[in-house]
Amino acid sequence: MTLDTACALAEFAPSYARATIMQASLAIVGFVAGLVAWLLGAVVPFTIIVILPTNKALLANPTGIDAVRLLTRWNRLHAVRTVLSFAALLLLLLQR
Repeated sequence: MTLDTACALAEFAPSYARATIMQASLAIVGFVAGLVAWLLGAVVPFTIIVILPTNKALLANPTGIDAVRLLTRWNRLHAVRTVLSFAALLLLLLQR
């Protein structure tokens, strides 16, 4: 420290107040950015592990009740993926 104790203490309070606001703001922005990245990242393994088998089954040209069952399943799975992506977009937009 280059200041004497009295001056350092006088500077500490206003510096601490500004730093607290800055650190809290940056922590919140970092949290939201991490959450957005996690949501967007979660879409990829969800697509590969959960949706891809249904896609492959649909590409095998199923018929009758199997086709209806697979298309219904694909619709629900696609909705989950859409909600994850939309949530990430909303969080990203709210971050600004």
